Amino acid sequence: MTAATARPRRLDAQPAAGNRLTNFAFALAPVGVLAGWTVMRLGANRSTGVGWALAHSTWLISYALFGIIVAELYRRIRAQPGGGKVVAILSAGAAAAGIAAIAGQMIVDLVVGLAASDRAHMHELFQRAFSVAGVRLVLYEIGPIFLIVGLAALFTHLAVERRVSTLTTVLALIGIVLIGVEGAAGGAVRLLLMPAGAGCLWLALNGFRRTHGRAEPARKARSEATCEPSGSGAPSMLSTASGSVGRRWLGRRPRPASTPARP
Repeated sequence: MTAATARPRRLDAQPAAGNRLTNFAFALAPVGVLAGWTVMRLGANRSTGVGWALAHSTWLISYALFGIIVAELYRRIRAQPGGGKVVAILSAGAAAAGIAAIAGQMIVDLVVGLAASDRAHMHELFQRAFSVAGVRLVLYEIGPIFLIVGLAALFTHLAVERRVSTLTTVLALIGIVLIGVEGAAGGAVRLLLMPAGAGCLWLALNGFRRTHGRAEPARKARSEATCEPSGSGAPSMLSTASGSVGRRWLGRRPRPASTPARP
């Protein structure tokens, strides 16, 4: 490849594998949370067998995908000029702390479920786990709230900067709140909260993904048109406006102007 056709790698460009993983996370994270909840509602919460392990393993993977979502939302905020970066860092940090707490909770549940021989033994093992200082408080009571607060703050930040639509923000906030309060509800209401919350969050995340997926190629194309030389070696818009800038970008020295022959 010659110097005229080489293009420097953009620092903000994502590799294709990264884009696929991000799209996968946006599409499947809420679905995984709902799938694990469904397995538990079908009877796994009353047993210690395969259903318990399947539900909690699904949740563990799903909340790991939420980590990718948090990182992407934070990246979108950081990519924009203006203030609020400290708030974005705190929001993403809170969400990450919540995900870590939920992951710890899932690991404790998995270990207890696999080690217990029956429900009575499971209860005994949970009491042993909760006797360790901070386990119940950090992993089960306070820690998960940080994910709710962090995600809500990130979406609100994007809405203030007009990076997401009002509908997307409202759906995201409704979904986050419904999933968050599901555990405290009872009766038939609880059976409605998780599906409704996961559905709202799925619509919000995939609306955000589709919108920004269409905007990203256009933004990169505009940036390349103004900052990078074309593959044919023709001067870019920047080099046209500033004389020999394009030739210096390509590493070529400008040719001296030819002197007209004397008569």
